Amino acid sequence: MGSALETSDALVIPEATEQDLQGSIDHAAQFYLGISGDDFLRRWHAREFSEDDSQAQHVLHVINFFRSAKGEAQLR
Repeated sequence: MGSALETSDALVIPEATEQDLQGSIDHAAQFYLGISGDDFLRRWHAREFSEDDSQAQHVLHVINFFRSAKGEAQLR
């Protein structure tokens, strides 16, 4: 198991894989919205969720946690 690396911008966890990210997005999107992770991302990028949709924000927090852990830019 690798160790976490702290940078000035994020805590990078090398073990976070694309499968981890996709599985977590799918789980969160299904739990909070009843849709797939792919459908959530498509709808998010199409701006189909309002800024104050708390369920969509929960999914976005999960996505951004994993993206941050992988050293990637967060979705906004």
